[in-house]
Amino acid sequence: MKQNKPHNSNKKIIEWFNSLYESNTLNSFRWSEKQLYVILDFFLFETTDISKFKVALKIALSLFPDDPNIRIFVARYFAEKEDYKKAMKIVDSIKPCGDSECEEDIIMLRAELFTLMNNYSKAIYWYKIAENTYDDKTIIHFNLAQCFKEIRNYNMALRYYNLYLTEQPFSDSVINEMNFCWDKLQAYQTAISYLEHYVKKVNPMSTTAWFVLALNFINVGNNSAAIDCYKCSLALFPESASTYFNIGNAYSQDSMYAEAIDAYQRCMELEGEQYLTLFYLGECYLGLEDFKTALDFYKRSLDLNPDFSEVYCSMSKVFQSEQINDLNLALVHINKAIQIEELPTAEFFNQKGHILCDMENYPEAYKEFERACQLEPDNVNYIIDICQCGLLSREIEKVISFGSHGVNIAPYDHIMLYTASLCYFFFGHLQHSYLLLTRAFDLNSEYFSTVAEDYPDFANDEGVKQIVGK
Repeated sequence: MKQNKPHNSNKKIIEWFNSLYESNTLNSFRWSEKQLYVILDFFLFETTDISKFKVALKIALSLFPDDPNIRIFVARYFAEKEDYKKAMKIVDSIKPCGDSECEEDIIMLRAELFTLMNNYSKAIYWYKIAENTYDDKTIIHFNLAQCFKEIRNYNMALRYYNLYLTEQPFSDSVINEMNFCWDKLQAYQTAISYLEHYVKKVNPMSTTAWFVLALNFINVGNNSAAIDCYKCSLALFPESASTYFNIGNAYSQDSMYAEAIDAYQRCMELEGEQYLTLFYLGECYLGLEDFKTALDFYKRSLDLNPDFSEVYCSMSKVFQSEQINDLNLALVHINKAIQIEELPTAEFFNQKGHILCDMENYPEAYKEFERACQLEPDNVNYIIDICQCGLLSREIEKVISFGSHGVNIAPYDHIMLYTASLCYFFFGHLQHSYLLLTRAFDLNSEYFSTVAEDYPDFANDEGVKQIVGK
């Protein structure tokens, strides 16, 4: 029986195909190439109805076995099945057809397949060819950026992300990809300049751009500017829990604990209690020296994540505080932190050293401070701590080299200079001690009163008096 010819619209073609499929009369109709293109595209990409796609493909291959566009669909079918080598083999078998649009599709398909096979260099080669042949280069520029990112050529990735964003200025999700590259290059100032222009001149309504701009201000130590950016992001999207969390961190780093607490509380209102948010709330109360409340939040954080080592470290600080002063419990908790953490952590060893110092167990404290310094040899705070341990135990010969290294890496840190001066003084190298004291006193004369209170023998030395009495 003769079938009626389907309407040319894509919707009608699909309806007609489905009707013939249900009645099992598909082979009674002579389909055109264009109609089959529509059907294959619909069932492979729009509905992913593979059973109907395979039926349509069988018909297409029986009617047009050498049609390059049909063979492209075969290749894409195998690509969807993640059989990329077979897909590429089919692409390689397609003969030149003189159809420029078809040739462009083959070029793009090669590039996509090489990308899926993680052969990014060959993918870049074919995307570059596509870039020279396609009028609309938007997706090509994005894919090139992704490939360059995968081979860690972050500068080239940024170049193509920028081209993509120039063509699609409101596709701000790509800014997260760009930020990954800036972060790898540690190009924070470049990121700030780019994003400031973007939010001022291109898309001031981009919550993503404001958020990422804030992250980069954090990376350069400008917490105040970061907080302003987070506020702009929240003004556009006030229901963002992650932004409240991050602005809470920025407030906390600036010791603005009341503001940080408000931000963390709002974060929890939006996404519920999370162990990290509870931990940072505990850190705020630790900063406010409200140790009881801090301990409560730390315990709630542990309820959600019993293996969170940083909580145990912070709890040890609470027990170590003068208000609680339970050094045995402090030691138990820092040991728990060290036990849980898979990798050696300098912060934990350093904290254990402080507890042992308070217990006047200086030999064991020195070992812990030394471990911290071995892990982070250029951490000035750790160097100061091990030097202070040596001063307390009067084992100066052990720490004199640490003091020398600290002065070399932090020549303008007044606490480091005062500490090194003390080490050389008690080691008997008075001239070098006086030289360092002069530099320290010039940088911060007020800190000398703290030194004098802790080390009266040093403060009463005639050479020291001459320096501080200028």
